Amino acid sequence: MRFIFFILLFLPSICAAASTCMTLVYTPPSSLWLSAGDKSYMDIEWNNVIAKRRIYVAFFSGKTQIASVWDDPTGDRTYNICTDLDGKSTTHITGQTMATEGGPWFASTAYVLGDKISAGEYPSLNYWWEVTRAGTTGVTEPIWPIMRQFTLALSKNINAGDAVDNTDGTVTIPMGSNLFKTGDAVTITGTVNYDGDYILPDQTTATESNIIITATYVAETFAGTETVQITGAEVTDNGDGTVNLPLSAHGYVAGQTVTISNSVNYDGSYTLGTQSNPDQLTITATYVAEPMAGASVIATPIDDPDINGVEWTFTPGLQGSFYSEPTGRKIGRVNGDRLQISGSKFIIRNQ
Repeated sequence: MRFIFFILLFLPSICAAASTCMTLVYTPPSSLWLSAGDKSYMDIEWNNVIAKRRIYVAFFSGKTQIASVWDDPTGDRTYNICTDLDGKSTTHITGQTMATEGGPWFASTAYVLGDKISAGEYPSLNYWWEVTRAGTTGVTEPIWPIMRQFTLALSKNINAGDAVDNTDGTVTIPMGSNLFKTGDAVTITGTVNYDGDYILPDQTTATESNIIITATYVAETFAGTETVQITGAEVTDNGDGTVNLPLSAHGYVAGQTVTISNSVNYDGSYTLGTQSNPDQLTITATYVAEPMAGASVIATPIDDPDINGVEWTFTPGLQGSFYSEPTGRKIGRVNGDRLQISGSKFIIRNQ
């Protein structure tokens, strides 16, 4: 299945002090791009599922992406972008269109049995929603749930190696891989000098194999058995056939059906009973000790707010993202504050 996309017009603009800026204007093929409100889509089939895929446009300076925008059919499709020449006299700007499920919802005006939309706003490429209540239609957009990533969900061993003094009141700890982020509350155990609770400071200067903590430096060589864990990450046993999963401000209530994925022991669908703790999701399950490692939970069926409206059901499946095929042609050549215009054609294809 192939789709053509043309960049038609580019307008030169003013050069900023540290970067070169320009305004780009393009016109898509109306026969291929679907519009609903301020959103654009393509109907694309993948593994026998046809779903509406949200369209966005990415711009590159060389091989570095410098901007991306969701296409808005209600606007003039004019985008202002800037790129740092980084000491070079010229750079080439290229563009790419992408049709993907990882974007905002399709703004439908009517739903019918079997309609499918790709599930944007979720950390996966393999979800869609399908109308499963027969014989009904709806005209109001449902209030879609958000897949809640377990934030209290991670435990990692410290790597064998040395603590490093950053000379700014922080210490670098070797981790092998750093899945923690700025602001995480963590507990360190098993060390000689660094056991305790920490709120992680800015991690942007940490590499993929370190974390940074705020602490007074003391020289220490780690054995590789010490741990860093998100505080309170463990599943807890209520002793009555239910367990609590850490899920801050989850908002779920009794009677909802939820699906848990990416856990070790608790994947599956559950109908919720009483929820007495807003930061602990209670499910009926046999207790197995587990630090939740990046698991997710989502409400499975969602009702349209119209009276007797449709019901959407969350379904896992094999869907993919669709990107424009590289053509080797440049959108424009930036030279100082001037843009040398050229055309460019894109072909959407399965990846």
